[in-house]
Amino acid sequence: MIPIKKYEDIKTRVQKEKGGLDFFGLILREDAPGVWDLVVSAPWAEADEWSALRYLSEMLRTELEPQELRQLSRIVILEKGSPVFKALISAPRSTGNGVTELHNSSAGDIYFRHAYILAA
Repeated sequence: MIPIKKYEDIKTRVQKEKGGLDFFGLILREDAPGVWDLVVSAPWAEADEWSALRYLSEMLRTELEPQELRQLSRIVILEKGSPVFKALISAPRSTGNGVTELHNSSAGDIYFRHAYILAA
């Protein structure tokens, strides 16, 4: 099981250290069963993608246990204007704890089994 609470804490820390997030979520792609993508969209990440990837990778290494890290396939920096971003942003939002769950859906040309949207 993916540790959503830990990712909520990571999201909060990123927002405090780096600023706003246009999107922060986890996606279990149809073509990558068993491993999740961490998907992030933010102006600071688009401005310097390599630095953003290094920053996020280091944060994940410090905040997650080794077995939790193995649940991740990759970190994706999503451009705000991309069709995938637009599809994810337009997904219906929950009014509960702030985390939206999606099942068996698609965003642009990405098909996924499960997604958690923590910020959008």
